[in-house]
Amino acid sequence: MRIFKTPVVYCNFIFILVSGHVTSDYDAPQEITFYHDIENGEEEAWILRDKVKFHSINTGSVDIPQQQQLLEEIVNKAKESNAGLYRLKSVVKTSKKKEYVFYSFMKMDTLIKAGFLTSTIVHLDQSGSVICVKLYPKKINRSPSVNRNNSTVTFKGSEQGPVPDLTSYVLKLEHERAAKEKLAGQDNRSFLSKYWMYIVPLVIFVILSGSNGDPGASNQQQSR
Repeated sequence: MRIFKTPVVYCNFIFILVSGHVTSDYDAPQEITFYHDIENGEEEAWILRDKVKFHSINTGSVDIPQQQQLLEEIVNKAKESNAGLYRLKSVVKTSKKKEYVFYSFMKMDTLIKAGFLTSTIVHLDQSGSVICVKLYPKKINRSPSVNRNNSTVTFKGSEQGPVPDLTSYVLKLEHERAAKEKLAGQDNRSFLSKYWMYIVPLVIFVILSGSNGDPGASNQQQSR
C-alpha cells in the first residue's frame, strides 16, 4: 500500500466520501495539477494530464484543450478495459508551498459514452481553500466517438445557507404562551359546571348503595 505524506481526500463523481482540512490561502495564487490513471492495475501509474493556476476568490470555468496524443492513449486503454475505472488525481499546491491531494473517478464506459470529455468541479470553502474535486462526464453521446473539444474545470465557492430567524421564533413562542395563559384565565365556570361528570357518578353510587340496605335486618322485621 502506498503511503502519502500529504492530507488525502477521496471523492467519487457523485458523493464526497472523506473531507479534509486545508490551510487558508484566501486571494492567493494556487496551482492544481491533474494526473490520470487508466491502467487499472494493482500498481498506480499516474500520467500528467493538465495544470491550472487560479486565485481562490475567483470562481468560474476554465476550458482545457484535449491533446490528441492524450486522447489516443485514453481511447486505446478504454478499449482494453471497458469495465474498469478512469481515475483522476488532483494535486493542489498553495502559495505557502503546501500540497494537498484529492482523488476522483468514473467508470470507463461512462467516459467512452461522453466522448472522452470530462467536467471537473473544484469546490472551495469560505476561506478559498480547496475542499473537494469531483469528476463528471461532460456530455453523453449515443455512439462513442473521440471529441477534440475542450474539457472543463469549474471552480465553485461555498454558498451561505439561510440564516434562522430567531426573533420571529421567539415572538411566536411568546404569543403561544400568552394565548394559553389567556384561555386559562377565562374559565369562570361554577364548581358544578366544571366537575359534574365526576359528581353525578358518585351520587348514583351512593343512592344505589343506600337502596340495597341490610338483607338480614329486613328478614327479622318480617318475622315479627
